[in-house]
Amino acid sequence: NVALVGSIGMFCNFGYYSLAGTLTSLHELLGFVSLGLQWFSWIIGNLLCPAIIDLIGLKLVIVAGSIASTSFTLCCFYPSWYTFVPGSILLGLGFGFIYTGSPTYLNQSARVIGQNKSGDIEKNTYKYVSYFQSILIFSFKLGAASGNAISSAFFLTDAVFLNSTSFIVNGTECIQPT
Repeated sequence: NVALVGSIGMFCNFGYYSLAGTLTSLHELLGFVSLGLQWFSWIIGNLLCPAIIDLIGLKLVIVAGSIASTSFTLCCFYPSWYTFVPGSILLGLGFGFIYTGSPTYLNQSARVIGQNKSGDIEKNTYKYVSYFQSILIFSFKLGAASGNAISSAFFLTDAVFLNSTSFIVNGTECIQPT
């Protein structure tokens, strides 16, 4: 359970941070509006998640959140106002569902593991909760850090290669020595 939920968060964060950093640098106004919509809808997703959990269940909320956040990746193939705005709203709602549903699911799993044979909750249940939460946060942050690294590597060099012998660095054409 922990590995599955952690990997969902890791892959969603990796995709988000690698694409959001790159696209906000390439499309400034569109990226600015997109980030604002993402954070606003993330708040709304966090507020709506308990009611959605009551309607469809905890596991389906996590699945719906991962599908909604994947839509942002699909919208980045053709970045325009018509694709980026709905994709950003879906991403924010999806992250709200993932960030609210995942810890709740892991807390329930820790309670099940921490029960003794008579059904009483043991004192070491909190140990399982802390283990599960630390693995979850680690996997989320690992996806975010690697996504940021990919986005930063994209803008690392100012060189644009024209062909195998010439390239442009900071607006000046250079010829590679043979």
